[in-house]
Amino acid sequence: MKRFFLLVVFLLFFISQFAYGASVGANRAKFCTLTGCRIGCINLRSGPGTRYQKVTDLYQGYLLAILAKKGNWYQVKVVDPPEGKTGWVKSNLVTLK
Repeated sequence: MKRFFLLVVFLLFFISQFAYGASVGANRAKFCTLTGCRIGCINLRSGPGTRYQKVTDLYQGYLLAILAKKGNWYQVKVVDPPEGKTGWVKSNLVTLK
């Protein structure tokens, strides 16, 4: 009976840790760093393409939170420096963290 109780406790602990880890992983934000600036800065755009308006300039090393992906464009939010602006950048201009 004691072994059965310990087995049940172990299984409940294992299942709770697995469920917690899965929920944390699902909610974990993905980040990237702007690394594709060869000429100083790139444009953060209002949509996923060069035909969309420029929102602001982004510089080498900016930390961005990835919100969505469409084709080869990421929708991002500027994290550092703390601007908080949201827009789109081409995926080949960033390095995933």
